[in-house]
Amino acid sequence: MDNNNRGNNKKIIFAFIVGILMLVFTSGIIYLVYTDILKRAGIDQAENAISYDKHFVMIADTSDSDFWDDVYASMQEAGNEESIYVEFKSWSRENKYTMCDMVEMCIAGKVDGIIIQNNGEEGLSEILDEAVDSGIPVVTILNDAPKTKRISYIGINPYSVGQMYADKLIEMIPDSSDSVTVDVFLDDNDIDRNQYQIFTQINTALVNNSKTSGRISVNAITITADELFESDEIIRNQFKYASKAPDYAISFSTAGTDAIYQAVIDYNLAGSTHIIGYYLSETSRQAIDAGNISMTMVINSEEMGRCCIEALDDYMDTGYTNSYYGIDLEFVTKGDLSDEE
Repeated sequence: MDNNNRGNNKKIIFAFIVGILMLVFTSGIIYLVYTDILKRAGIDQAENAISYDKHFVMIADTSDSDFWDDVYASMQEAGNEESIYVEFKSWSRENKYTMCDMVEMCIAGKVDGIIIQNNGEEGLSEILDEAVDSGIPVVTILNDAPKTKRISYIGINPYSVGQMYADKLIEMIPDSSDSVTVDVFLDDNDIDRNQYQIFTQINTALVNNSKTSGRISVNAITITADELFESDEIIRNQFKYASKAPDYAISFSTAGTDAIYQAVIDYNLAGSTHIIGYYLSETSRQAIDAGNISMTMVINSEEMGRCCIEALDDYMDTGYTNSYYGIDLEFVTKGDLSDEE
């Protein structure tokens, strides 16, 4: 009997140990899955442990993902300082949800504020007004929706930006009597015409400047933002079939900048066509460092993110906020990259 009892006790102890090990293993698997879900949702463990007072949602087109990721990171940092949770709903043309759908989700979820890049979608203005009427303040970023009830627009002044581009071009263009061609690539989804206003200001400034007057040609080329490969083809054809490649090429998107850069490399135009790009992706950073992109225009993403939080937070606390926040920008050259090292 004693031997049987000892055997049974050993079996019980063994079963107990195996049970404990299985419990630890299962808990580990659950933990890894849980943290992966949080990571995919853009929430780290520290955020999950914080109790937030407000919930804001940012909705933006991810075609310029480098820029919007940086803006969102700034929003998160500013939001954490004020006990505000910021969620990022990324929209793309391949997404099964429209921007209207995403705003309706925000209304149904009774979020405290919406930050949105207007894409001109049919019915979006009406749904934004519905959000405001339901007590959810709306801030627009980069692309405005001025005819809606949005409380604030956070972006750039196209006239000032156009003059900044013109000043840079005047510095770059050599003194001579040779003709100069500048191609400005515009996205066809530029809802509030910011890009066209920038183009108009560049053209006006260069035509009227004594250094470039009479020998400058500034052309607007519209590219299709809806279809990536179609826009690439438009850009490539501009270099492949034009009687003369442009002396200077300007893009207002990271995708457009990458496509122009690739076309310049493919058609052996490096050094002949000078590129002024948009924002600072890893591709453009390397191209600037190699001397294949002259400079790139960088909007202050940190300032934009913080201004979004400030605008909504101020409005919710006081009922007032600035109707317009102008965001700083700068042109980054190879020398600026060297200074970072």
